[in-house]
Amino acid sequence: SRNNNATRSAPKPQRQNRQRRRRGAQAPPAAAPLARPVGRARRRGMGVRAQNAQQITATGRDMVGAVSVSSSTKPGAVLATISLNPRAWQGTRLSKQAELYSRWRPLNVTVHLQSTCAATSAGAIAVYWTPDPDDHMSKAGPVNVQKALSHPTSRLFQVWQTGSLQIPTNVTQRWLFLEGSESEDMEHGTFRVVCAAPYSGTGSVSVLISVAYRYILEGADVKDTGGSEPGEAIQSRYPDLFTTSVSDLFDGTKLVMKYKSGGEAAGFPHADPNSYYKLDPAASIQYYDSEEKLQKCEYFVVVENYTNQDGDRVLAPVVSQAYAQAYLKKADKGYLLDYHKAGPWSVPDQPYFNPVVEASTLELRAPRRSTAANLQAEHIRRLAINSRPSLGSSFGDLSREVPNI
Repeated sequence: SRNNNATRSAPKPQRQNRQRRRRGAQAPPAAAPLARPVGRARRRGMGVRAQNAQQITATGRDMVGAVSVSSSTKPGAVLATISLNPRAWQGTRLSKQAELYSRWRPLNVTVHLQSTCAATSAGAIAVYWTPDPDDHMSKAGPVNVQKALSHPTSRLFQVWQTGSLQIPTNVTQRWLFLEGSESEDMEHGTFRVVCAAPYSGTGSVSVLISVAYRYILEGADVKDTGGSEPGEAIQSRYPDLFTTSVSDLFDGTKLVMKYKSGGEAAGFPHADPNSYYKLDPAASIQYYDSEEKLQKCEYFVVVENYTNQDGDRVLAPVVSQAYAQAYLKKADKGYLLDYHKAGPWSVPDQPYFNPVVEASTLELRAPRRSTAANLQAEHIRRLAINSRPSLGSSFGDLSREVPNI
């Protein structure tokens, strides 16, 4: 029996060998190694940080401006139209970062408003956001307040209140350009502040506006420094420019630009009031002088303390660079051109305006004696400043608004 047990417990190498042979026959041959895909190839030692060097996430909170409400502010008046494009926040840390990139995408945006008056003050403002980057407001009136508060993303604040408005964003948000020609390719909707009720006290009250953001910036943007004009060129919000006047600016006696007959002045969202501009050499904008002869516009200034219904600043032509420099030092309407007749369409329809940046160097000069020519020029300048425009009606004829082609 012991031998039988030994026989039963003995291993069976032949059966195991058969199984091994059978398994070896069934196993497929080892596949040849494939070449690494070209698209996934990377240099030895290149990590995730190096791969994502073209993209950064910018987080912070920047002050973008302030609005004022007084007892004379009309209900429905547009107080501010703020672009969420980082390049629009001139002078902020984010705008400097955005100059190095070409595309952006918002992940989280919150607009904060902080009042500077006491809680006993009366008055109200309405804020709203719409996904339409080309949203427009009509002239001041209660309808603007109704339109502002009809948006799902809107709030009504008392002038003494401090609050915020969360701007909707989408995780699948498409990339937007930091610089371009079409607003729908650059802007994440439109944020606007509207006066809902005037301030009840004397003077005015200010409301500070800041934006807390979390943006993705992508794509290195190398600037072309070979141009003759330094700085970034600007364009009007809408094409088809021509020289004319508007009734709500100096009673329609001074030249500005429009983009349609009977409408508001053409707005320049990125215009800097501390600079003056020179028309691109390849473009042409003309106006009619006192003898109804066509003259070329070359230099433009930003009209002080004036915005159109979109909240954009407005450019006005001047006769020379010296007048533009003088207007920058003292914004007097005497330096602006007089309106006589609507000019022809601009060429091209949406030209570029280059900011003129002068070297800020220290100049120490000895006092100079005034010559006869200088005295005569100063006398002419004073006459231009002191000349008062003739009174006109608030609404001009529509015929004078049609460009002369």
